[in-house]
Amino acid sequence: MLGYEMLGAGTEAVVMLHDWFCDTTSYEIIKPYLCPEFTYYFVDVRGYGKSKDIQGRFSVEEIYTDLMALMDHLGVKRFHLVTHSMTGLVAQYAAVMAPERLLSLVAVTPTPACGSSGMLENMAFFEGATQRDQVAARQIVSFMTGGRYQGQFLDYKVARWWQSSLASARLGYLHMFVKTDFSQKVAGCKTPLLVITGQSDVQGHCLQDMKNTIGTWFEKASFVDLPGSGHYPMQEVPPLFADTLESYHKTHKA
Repeated sequence: MLGYEMLGAGTEAVVMLHDWFCDTTSYEIIKPYLCPEFTYYFVDVRGYGKSKDIQGRFSVEEIYTDLMALMDHLGVKRFHLVTHSMTGLVAQYAAVMAPERLLSLVAVTPTPACGSSGMLENMAFFEGATQRDQVAARQIVSFMTGGRYQGQFLDYKVARWWQSSLASARLGYLHMFVKTDFSQKVAGCKTPLLVITGQSDVQGHCLQDMKNTIGTWFEKASFVDLPGSGHYPMQEVPPLFADTLESYHKTHKA
């Protein structure tokens, strides 16, 4: 069973998944800004955080199956699902597999269902970062945030990534989000979806890229492009991110 942390005692559940570069502690800074009328479940996928000791295939299907097993165990029938970057694939997959379980979706700087195949030509660089290449890892964070940070933020992100995850999981999920493509199955999805982008994010995750991919597949997709943020809005602009998240959830309550 995946590890998780629960916050709040509201009548509706909000499930939070994390990205490739951190476990769910990436959301720690926004917790004081979250509304008590929801119950939040911060869930760590295999190889990360509270699930760090769980090995696996590190695939979209596995994350989805693990997540649904956890929700069944907790007795949560329907929920809002929030995903970040690589787990944006899980949001889109869940909309295909179990739309009846979803009240809404929020995909934060997501990987679209067609994957990130453009990274294939530089896979040795990205694989090196997963195996503790400090220079490569810092460069990735810098790319993803528009080159706006030079110092301790980059060091913190890299150190936290390596502390919170297994090398095998970092590598496995890299191959997952680079090589996965189930975009043909997503077309026509009717689940309400908010895509949150950062104005300083890297090409492939920017607003227009999301409109050209996810925006053509989801009939009820809406978009918010956050100023002052790159790929990590929960850490770069925490109050604005939390307010955007909860405003959407409050308009999509059961």
